Amino acid sequence: MSSAIAKSMTKIYTVVVHGFVLEYHGKFDQAIVAHQASIELLEKLMPTIKKNMLKAHRKMFERQLDVLRERKSILGKAALTSPRFAGVLMPPTVLSADAELKANGRSTDHVLSMDQKTICEWENAKPRDVDLKAYNSTAPENIRILFPENVPKFAPTLNPSLPPTAYRISHGSELLMLGQRSHWMFVKDSTDTSTLYAMQAIWMDDAPITEAVLRRAGEFLPAAGAVTVTINRVPGGGAYWLKLQNPRVGMCLELPDRASKSKNWSPRRFSYGHRKFVWKDTSDGKVFSKFQWDALYETSREWPKQGSKTGKKEDEVVGERLCWGVNHGGTHANHTIYIAGGVDQHFREHMLASQLARYLCKTYPSAKEPSKTTAAAGVVGMLSVGASLFL
Repeated sequence: MSSAIAKSMTKIYTVVVHGFVLEYHGKFDQAIVAHQASIELLEKLMPTIKKNMLKAHRKMFERQLDVLRERKSILGKAALTSPRFAGVLMPPTVLSADAELKANGRSTDHVLSMDQKTICEWENAKPRDVDLKAYNSTAPENIRILFPENVPKFAPTLNPSLPPTAYRISHGSELLMLGQRSHWMFVKDSTDTSTLYAMQAIWMDDAPITEAVLRRAGEFLPAAGAVTVTINRVPGGGAYWLKLQNPRVGMCLELPDRASKSKNWSPRRFSYGHRKFVWKDTSDGKVFSKFQWDALYETSREWPKQGSKTGKKEDEVVGERLCWGVNHGGTHANHTIYIAGGVDQHFREHMLASQLARYLCKTYPSAKEPSKTTAAAGVVGMLSVGASLFL
């Protein structure tokens, strides 16, 4: 979607997200009215959208309509309870995520994503002609305390008495054209009532999935979203690696062990807030094995496995697992992803994006071997996250 089209539709986007902003501020009666206004607007525009937009983009508007109707229904029922709106689960927004960043600094509210944001901003400010070591030697104290040799481990700081956050996962799809399908992974709360997120990816029968976007409930429209995931593969049929881009806290690479020697997704390692993490899946690479969700751990150190000639690594885990999943049945059955209590929203979204992107790529591979002439680049960028709707 071009920036010109996105700019021309700013007013529509603003109307759509208004109800979610009101919910965040606890103004539920006004949110019901705002959601209804958004529904009426999109319904009125739908004939024009169907005529002038790519089907992939049109489906984003249709999915957004579904969520708006769901939110209006949930709030309408909650208005009849006593007390009114008791226990309403508000969907995540960039406002709720950024509120956690602003709360960072209090002893009970340390936010890992604030460290990630600070580090990315510092590294992005480095002049191209300056050596990194020399640049870091000029770092102020608030940056120095986040260097790997100084930063404390994250997992041990989490309160073990907090219950994990549970996300119910389901799948939907629609045919875009012959040989091309849009896949959606819907993320709901533990009661399977409220849509919180959805990940979208475009599948082609002659090219692998190369991009997926995690969208919050109010961000299903083109060029919106929380995290863009670019899926890459080491040349020659090697392992997969991910580039995750969050416009608010920066970019993160998840890189596999034995990149050129293995076709597996895991172990896959990354740094976030200058802490080291690893995704592990004991079933990865086994023939005929059912899909299993990765489990995420923080590590204190890693080293080459003794005797390995292919680059295998071993590591020392710190604390309990931070993210894991449960497969409730077959490929198309519902699943549940769990994230440890106390993890901030931006980091939770990183975990969800990584898990769901891997699921889509493993579950819906290309039907044909991609050739060098495949126009896969036509899909790249179709879903990409633009500036936040709340800016």
